[in-house]
Amino acid sequence: MLTKHKFYFFLIFIFILNLNANAQYVDIINSNRPGFSVSPYNVGRGIFQVETGILGSSERLGKDDTDGVLRGLGIGITLRYSYNDDLEFYSELNTQGNWTEVGSVVNSEVNFHPLSIGASYKFFEGYDYFPTMAIRGGLMYYESIDNVSYGDLDLTFSTQNDFAPNWVFITNLKARKIIFDTELGYTLSITNTISRDWSWFIENFGKYNNNIYNNFVSAGLAYLVDNNMQLDAFGGMNTQLDKPVYYFSIGLSWRLDKRKYNVPRGAESINDPDFSRNKP
Repeated sequence: MLTKHKFYFFLIFIFILNLNANAQYVDIINSNRPGFSVSPYNVGRGIFQVETGILGSSERLGKDDTDGVLRGLGIGITLRYSYNDDLEFYSELNTQGNWTEVGSVVNSEVNFHPLSIGASYKFFEGYDYFPTMAIRGGLMYYESIDNVSYGDLDLTFSTQNDFAPNWVFITNLKARKIIFDTELGYTLSITNTISRDWSWFIENFGKYNNNIYNNFVSAGLAYLVDNNMQLDAFGGMNTQLDKPVYYFSIGLSWRLDKRKYNVPRGAESINDPDFSRNKP
């Protein structure tokens, strides 16, 4: 008879087998940059990856220039490591400088966000018209109104469809600050690979918090320097024309691919990986 404890042990056993399954070898870097969407696919088993960028922004604080303008310039770094094709760990570190201009008066401040950590697990591999799916969650840090950092939980459900040759469609459903100040959001992103080296994307994302809804559109380019390095640039704005927000980012993604020199036994080399958002 299969008791409850034996059933739990069986599930754990299957999970451990899955974690240690042979993984595919990814020839081309798979980055979540450019844009704000995250793919359900990770960087590949045993691969360490760095994704970093500079983000500048400008936001009008009222419906005319007399209310002032908030300008920002920040640097973000994301570190990613995949245990296998399904499980990935990540951490993020961001710093942001803000300048508020009201007439001739300028106030500035710099915010350092403590290290945030999380994991992403791909629980369904897509086929035909069914998308690949993953769940991503972590402990993130935010700054309250009195500039005190606090920890909260973020959760993202992500999918990816390769609906046509060289076209990738990614969706995200997000819940941020789940415990203290829930913010709900979504992201829709389409990426098209022009050639092996160049790809472009367009993205729409929105967020809802405290009865306020904001909607944004972005577009940009990515350039594949080599199999292990990608450069990117993108920009966008919100759709509230009476209170515009503009932003622009340039970034770099780089991976340490130790298997380039030592491919493990049983690994499968893939020249055109289905799980890359920048397929050649």
